[in-house]
Amino acid sequence: MPGTPLQDAPPPDPFELVRMIAVARVLMPASWVRLSAGREHLSDVLQALCFHAGANSIFYGEWLLTTTNPAEAEDLALLERLGMVPTTH
Repeated sequence: MPGTPLQDAPPPDPFELVRMIAVARVLMPASWVRLSAGREHLSDVLQALCFHAGANSIFYGEWLLTTTNPAEAEDLALLERLGMVPTTH
C-alpha cells in the first residue's frame, strides 16, 4: 500500500503467503488471522488455501475503506463454497 513501509516490496509468492498464515496461526493460536487488504488480487483457490492454513477472519463487503474489497456477494459465495458461515466480531 502506498505510504506504508512495504509500499515498494513485491507481492509475496503465493506459497510464501500461505506459509506466513500457517506460521502466524502456530505462533498466535488464539488470535484472529485476517486476510485483508489486497484480497481482490487473490484467487478463490489461494484464499481457500489461506483459510486451511489458519486464516480465520476477513473484512467482507465495503468494510475496509482504505482499499477495495471483492464484492460482498463474491465473498459470501466463497465462504459458502468453503462451508464457512460469516459472523461478526
